[in-house]
Amino acid sequence: RHLHQIVGSASSPHHSGPDPTTGGRSPIGAASNAGRVQVDGSVIPEQSFRLATSHLLVIEGALAGDLGKALIPIVSRGLFEDGARWAWLAHSSRHATRGESLKALVNDAALRCDKVATRLQSDGVPKQLIDELLGMSKAIPRSEPAEVTVPELREMLRLAYPSQSGANSARAMYSVLTQFVHATPISSWHTCRDDFPSLTAPVYAISLESATRGFERIASITSLLAGVDPAALAEPLQNLRARCREVMRAARPHHQLS
Repeated sequence: RHLHQIVGSASSPHHSGPDPTTGGRSPIGAASNAGRVQVDGSVIPEQSFRLATSHLLVIEGALAGDLGKALIPIVSRGLFEDGARWAWLAHSSRHATRGESLKALVNDAALRCDKVATRLQSDGVPKQLIDELLGMSKAIPRSEPAEVTVPELREMLRLAYPSQSGANSARAMYSVLTQFVHATPISSWHTCRDDFPSLTAPVYAISLESATRGFERIASITSLLAGVDPAALAEPLQNLRARCREVMRAARPHHQLS
């Protein structure tokens, strides 16, 4: 069906609750307020925050109708995954020796960069071009192995986004979003032909909820790591979390995974 027929219209007199589109716009406004406080300091949390806000701009364009909604699952997956990574850092830091969890996260990022460089080199890409492609990521500092290691993504997703049922629904949601990154038959099935490139209601709902929850985790943790005064972000983050809960309430009747 046409997307607006599936999710309803917030302006309709018969509408009994928030729809995902209307709900999805509210955390973007809240995020804009949070983003007005400059995030300085360590390069990794700063760049993560800036990338997250760039992803939100894509979603904003899709919700406004300027971009196709089929883009939303792709950027939502990045937000959901990065949010899980930062949530693991916050959790691990409460139990490990000071600085060890961050060291593990930085070492993991450096290792990923090295793997990309090695693959490019094995494919015959000239070193100069590899250096240009990797850019500043080559400057990620390497250190001695940490006392903790970054777990598998499925564990970070479970930790970051617990469900009331106890099931690891975040992993299922992440798997759905991944279908759109790799262009699988599932993504083809859930892309609406009559209003291309739009989405079916379940994927639309999963995408908006994942994006909102992921950004909330990223904004909450990277800002503190970058040295922003917690008092300056208290109100914007509180507002963001409230909007996040609104999106979750609006989205879950459409995907029923949580």
